[in-house]
Amino acid sequence: MKTKKTKNESTSVKADKSAPTQAKPRTFQEVRLTEIRINPLNPRKNFSGPKYDELLASVRSKGVIVPLLLRPLSDNAIGKVYEIIAGERRFRAACEAAKESGSIENARIPAIVQEMTDDDAYDCMTVENLQREDLTPLEEARAFKLYLDRKGPDALQELAERTGINPCYIRRRTAILTLPEKILKSWEDGDIAHGHLEQLVRVSDRKEQTEFYDMAIRQDWSVKILKERIESRTPKLACALFLKDVAGCPTCPKNTDVQRNLFGEDVATKALCLDPDCYRQHQECWIDANWPKFKSSRKLETNGARFREATRWDEHHNIYRDVQEKCRTCEHFLSIITLDGKVDDKISCLGPKKCHETIYNPKSSAARKAADPNAPHVPWHGRFFREKHYEALIPALETHLPDDDPRILRVILLTMLEGADSEILKTFARKYDEPKNIPKETWHQYETASAWRVIEQFDAAKLMRVLRETAVHVLLDGLNITSQEYHRGATSPLMRHLVACHLGADLQKDWRMNEDYLDKKTTKEIHAIAAQFDFFKDDKAKAYLYEKLGKKRDRFDLCKKAELVKVILESGIDLAGKVPAEILHQ
Repeated sequence: MKTKKTKNESTSVKADKSAPTQAKPRTFQEVRLTEIRINPLNPRKNFSGPKYDELLASVRSKGVIVPLLLRPLSDNAIGKVYEIIAGERRFRAACEAAKESGSIENARIPAIVQEMTDDDAYDCMTVENLQREDLTPLEEARAFKLYLDRKGPDALQELAERTGINPCYIRRRTAILTLPEKILKSWEDGDIAHGHLEQLVRVSDRKEQTEFYDMAIRQDWSVKILKERIESRTPKLACALFLKDVAGCPTCPKNTDVQRNLFGEDVATKALCLDPDCYRQHQECWIDANWPKFKSSRKLETNGARFREATRWDEHHNIYRDVQEKCRTCEHFLSIITLDGKVDDKISCLGPKKCHETIYNPKSSAARKAADPNAPHVPWHGRFFREKHYEALIPALETHLPDDDPRILRVILLTMLEGADSEILKTFARKYDEPKNIPKETWHQYETASAWRVIEQFDAAKLMRVLRETAVHVLLDGLNITSQEYHRGATSPLMRHLVACHLGADLQKDWRMNEDYLDKKTTKEIHAIAAQFDFFKDDKAKAYLYEKLGKKRDRFDLCKKAELVKVILESGIDLAGKVPAEILHQ
């Protein structure tokens, strides 16, 4: 395996120490294939692929050239039995070639045989595998873990020295093996990067790990976005009120500062707690024990505090009017705070809803009965029968208006704003309403009723112009290429596609492959795209590979993802009309 280096690692690599201590003499022999046994502890599990096919073709024509490394297991009536220490792929290829020729019983393979203890054999096999290039990342991580589990954590430095691999790299690779198998399989398949796994492993709850993973896959999050999403749910230790009272936090493995030191990387700008439940319990205990001090520092009037994260949206009721005296002594008269101790709602009622409505909602049934004994028993009757009347009247009125009547154009514009996303309504307010009437801080309160007062003043010419602008705005509302929630906006991707085609767009001619698109693809997907359009058969691509990237012609399989992207975009191959099916199909 190629030497792994980090920013802190020296460029020099220590001499290979893969040979067992006090190694016994080795002898060269021609060993029967039937006398050889596979080592069950071999970390390599996958032997298929192009490289194995090349090896098999070579063995068929030339035989095995490089000897296997074996150790004798026993010498019984049947004959000697040997165990593979290094060279299982060559052994498998030799067996396959011998079976094809029908001579497996007598077939032999060159081998170096050496007496070894179980421990020496395991050490030699593991280190030999780790120094090769074709272990998959997951096989490599499992090989690290198996070695450390067998030898103990103190063997980390020894393994690093014998393989020339940085200890931090080994720790980071083994840490991700605690994740669910579903996530590890996704990494092995190339669906997510190792960086995604390093973020997920910092989430303590396995259910949350899976939730974050599902969102990352569904919405194609980069490592940076996943990190931001996790940290948005992760409290900062600098905001912990209890920090001076809890001795274990500075050394807790859920402290990202501890993880940064352990893994040799910058995990976060500031120390975070990766166990929000534990953090909340400590924070809650501190606030309860120091309530007078906390209440005074936040200038609160309530009788306690509750975390926003620990309450459902329908459990607390906001108090917009003056606080009634009977509430000031109520145990449910509380403040809502965030995990970091900031005040979210200074005053809030977490008591029964009926009690809150009676006091603060004069339109509630209880308050209305108290104010007017003759109030209707069912309050929605008036609105219901008025709406029934309009249901028949409005269509009748509309049919008598010509198509270009300003009144009907105004109604069309209003209904567009009413059915659109709130951001479109805010845009309308900023553009067409008087700025002096709409302070910036109240834009979120702007309603279609306010828009109607503006729309009533538009003449027919301006109405047509605003209608066209709003139609385009509504059409693009909710456009989000990274989201799978296609119907969040007013229109769907299918509707945008149909309208674009109607206006003269042609994806087959207009669309060009770009860096943003290829960046979101895995290496495997890029190879598939290149194969579909014969990109790597183009002489320009081969020349770029050789002249710019310094690689052998046709060896695109040795390229990293970033290099493949450069070949496609910078080599000068013709991208016109090369549109993947996923772009064209709706």
